[in-house]
Amino acid sequence: MTLACVISATVHMTIIYLLGLYVTSPADLDSQPSVDSRWSSDSVETFPDPRQNRLPSTELQVTTSGGATGVGSLLGPTHPRRVTDPVNTLRGSPRPADPNLTRADLGQRVAALPDAATAGNAGQGTGIGVSQGAGTGTEFFGIDANVGSVVFVVDCSGSMNRPHDSDAKTRFRRLKFELIKSIGNMKPSTRFFIVFFNDRAHPMPAPGLQTATAQMQQHYLKWMAKIPAGGETDPRAALHLALLMSPEAIYFLTDGSFAYKIDQELLKLHQRRVAIHTFAFGDRGAEIIMKALANNNGGRYHFVP
Repeated sequence: MTLACVISATVHMTIIYLLGLYVTSPADLDSQPSVDSRWSSDSVETFPDPRQNRLPSTELQVTTSGGATGVGSLLGPTHPRRVTDPVNTLRGSPRPADPNLTRADLGQRVAALPDAATAGNAGQGTGIGVSQGAGTGTEFFGIDANVGSVVFVVDCSGSMNRPHDSDAKTRFRRLKFELIKSIGNMKPSTRFFIVFFNDRAHPMPAPGLQTATAQMQQHYLKWMAKIPAGGETDPRAALHLALLMSPEAIYFLTDGSFAYKIDQELLKLHQRRVAIHTFAFGDRGAEIIMKALANNNGGRYHFVP
């Protein structure tokens, strides 16, 4: 009985084995789809870093060291196109604490700008003065581009907290007073935008150039008044964003020098679509670069003591 069971089991197993060989014959295996597990650089897909939100490249006319002119890009660190809370994006903290956030006179100067009902009045007793004379009202630290649209690319690095020999007390407050004066004097038809920069760009929370109506002046200058200073200095992303907007002029101000790599990249920028007016503020460390940048891009240079 036991021997018969063993013989029967052996026969059945042999039959199952032969059937298996028939079903999975080599010819059939060759016809089945396969997955190639070998590594190849051509088959590797790279995914964007979720921490970066790069702006599209902007074609600019640049001149190489050999003198040839061609098309290039102002490269460098990029930044979010949309900043919902620029104050909290600044790297580092102001040292010493930025007095802009505590002293009332800066806010009073913004509040003293004409509202929609009194936009035609001049002067508000703040020492700034708001006029509606001839021109577009686009003067900034002694340079008047007299254009219909302008982007302010201005330094908010930690060095801007240094003392300034004026009622403003610090360089950063002096800059903010000038922004209030410049934007407050603009005609309603003039368009403006502000981009602060330290080692990143910090644009005002707007989709693009804004008309200088009383409402827009008040709104964005209040935002400007709350920005602190801190961090290192790299203007490339801020300039890139400003050029993307295609204003008629850019006012570019810094109070310090840049790293060698940044200097070399700025010197390559040669274009005539947008006039770039440059300002060295309180320090002549970047004067050579700032003069060259203005000369190469249809602008003027000015030193602000």
